[in-house]
Amino acid sequence: MILRFGTELSILWNDENQGRSLDAVGIHDGPWYPKCWPHSTSNIEQEEIQHLITTKLPVAESRRKDRMDEMKPYLQQIGKLQREQLLMNARNEMNVIKDKRNEL
Repeated sequence: MILRFGTELSILWNDENQGRSLDAVGIHDGPWYPKCWPHSTSNIEQEEIQHLITTKLPVAESRRKDRMDEMKPYLQQIGKLQREQLLMNARNEMNVIKDKRNEL
């Protein structure tokens, strides 16, 4: 079983945004990625941005914190495995150096 975790706020708000382009997210779910130049925002877009800031972002940020807590043990395990691999590689390199010195 492969676990997949994501922390993108627009996806944490709405799973259906996964795989959508930025423009498609904007069309279906509001201005998560508003255009800032040379496009000028309309009054409707400005209202949607206000709704995003006051309603959607706080919920998505709370979900991101929960997701990070959920990911923590897996990230710790990955870090431990990476440290062990680095240590093993360093030991192997030291053994190669010792073997070369013994050959001389």
